Amino acid sequence: MSDKNGIAQINKPVQLTWRNRRVITKENTKGEFFCLVQFEFDEEAWGFLRTIPRNADGEMLIWITEIGMEPEKPKKEKSAKGPHGQMWKHLHLAGFVNCPGVAEALDDKDNTPTKSRWQVLHEMFGVESLAAVGPDEVYARWPQNEFPQVEVMVEQALRKAGVS
Repeated sequence: MSDKNGIAQINKPVQLTWRNRRVITKENTKGEFFCLVQFEFDEEAWGFLRTIPRNADGEMLIWITEIGMEPEKPKKEKSAKGPHGQMWKHLHLAGFVNCPGVAEALDDKDNTPTKSRWQVLHEMFGVESLAAVGPDEVYARWPQNEFPQVEVMVEQALRKAGVS
């Protein structure tokens, strides 16, 4: 830290050393924006930062040093198992069981409050894992000409899964 008295002052720049940057993002309807960045500081720098008034605004100049730089570990992506696992992963994220036609068919088949629509869907196809159920079987249950929303969801899921 370059400021020896350690108190935040207006228009007086201070150099701080940080490590272990962590960026936390939040997504809104217009896209992604960054809402919080965390850094670790040594005790002297932390003492200075605590003197900044809570309602203060400021500017920051950052440059990267080689000190303490380590390559970031890649995030592990959970792979969906089975021949159609990726398709069902994307259908699950898209809310397939709430799609018009699908929701009604599942509710008609079993409207027990203790079972989720996903459980009923597994029973409807007679499988433990939907990863074994392909798009042809989905279209056999919900024909494309009668249920265009199902077709759209399946085709989008296939594209996202990298299957065309």
